[in-house]
Amino acid sequence: MDTFGQKQIMHMVSLLDLPFGIVWNSWVPSRLCFIAWEAKWGRILTLDQLKREELKDP
Repeated sequence: MDTFGQKQIMHMVSLLDLPFGIVWNSWVPSRLCFIAWEAKWGRILTLDQLKREELKDP
């Protein structure tokens, strides 16, 4: 089974070259806006990074 992961998201967003005005739009769900914004900056956290961040925040 093929999973949809960080590499696929980064690749799709890099192909689109979205201006930030389109990324942060009211008709796009906020979770998707955030993921697109993070991908645009190349800052999507992996599951391992998320787990480490969760442990840092009490």
